[in-house]
Amino acid sequence: MPFDDDRVRDDVELLRQTALDSGLDPRLDPDDLGVRLDSADELLARVAARPDELAARRRRPVAALAATAVAATAALVLGVLQPWQSSPASAETPPVLDFEFANAQDIATVPGKDAAPSLRRLSIVAGRFSEPAGQGQVQHVVTDNWFGSIDDDEGADSIALIPTLNETWLSPDGSFRLIERTGRPLSPDGRGVTAQASQHQPSKADETQPADSFDPLLLSELPKDPARLRAAVLKVTTCDDETRRGRAACLFSYAQEYNSTYVVPTRVTAALWALLADEPSVRLLGEVRDRAGRPGVGVSVIPADRDHYRLVLIISPRTGQLLGTEEILIKHVPELDVTAPAITQFTAFLTAERVSRAGPAAP
Repeated sequence: MPFDDDRVRDDVELLRQTALDSGLDPRLDPDDLGVRLDSADELLARVAARPDELAARRRRPVAALAATAVAATAALVLGVLQPWQSSPASAETPPVLDFEFANAQDIATVPGKDAAPSLRRLSIVAGRFSEPAGQGQVQHVVTDNWFGSIDDDEGADSIALIPTLNETWLSPDGSFRLIERTGRPLSPDGRGVTAQASQHQPSKADETQPADSFDPLLLSELPKDPARLRAAVLKVTTCDDETRRGRAACLFSYAQEYNSTYVVPTRVTAALWALLADEPSVRLLGEVRDRAGRPGVGVSVIPADRDHYRLVLIISPRTGQLLGTEEILIKHVPELDVTAPAITQFTAFLTAERVSRAGPAAP
């Protein structure tokens, strides 16, 4: 049976988008997840054999951090294949934010300042912040996200500009529920993100992973002693296995992943910032208003193995908690018709609390 090239490209894009919507970093090693991935030829052969099934699942979200074979395969596709032939990212992307030491136009070239003193201060602030007690054992997280994705309804050259509001619940038995909704359109300055009353919005997806999908105590059971805690954080994130040059990017990745799933203990956040303070590749971008208009401090790293991107963490100077992350394309990539600098994804962390049930509160 001959290939339908357009359909195959669509199906490969579905796998790529699954990785992005999962919050997975394409640099993750599948071996770390216990997954054996097919070769590119095997993958494409399987995709071509099941186009109708994959098309029916178009843009279906999966929970963040899902360490499944499908998600890991999608991460591989994201890293090694560029399935589009036209210009999927040539449309407008969200504005790059202006930082104190790096405005939007110069974000690709401005080196920033030494981040160590600010990160050490933020670590102290985070450690002193009183974590809300909550009224239950279910970890409830709300994030607003934008990922550079093709809008299938509008054609291959269209980029969706409406953020996606994700609400997750991690239960004590390790089960995980995700509800995905359409967020509000951004304002012209790239802001306007806000936590909305979930019961008033129809969901685009409502998915549940079974018990034991996640370890709900992964972070809360880490040591309380600061010295032991830092070593434990490096181990649990696997960032202790990274070369010194790649450790900062590894810690950036896990800061985003953990805050997307867990109510991160304040002492763990403090340890993350203390560890990053020891990394000379982390640079201070300075004060900024995040996507929700909140005051923040930006720190960034340019990964050695993905030096066409600048990764940014936005941290609250008042609480030391993570407010958001930004991924900025800073170099031209031939496969993408995007003028750098350009936002390729962002996440704003809006709510992290403990509740009594895994689902929206009754209206």
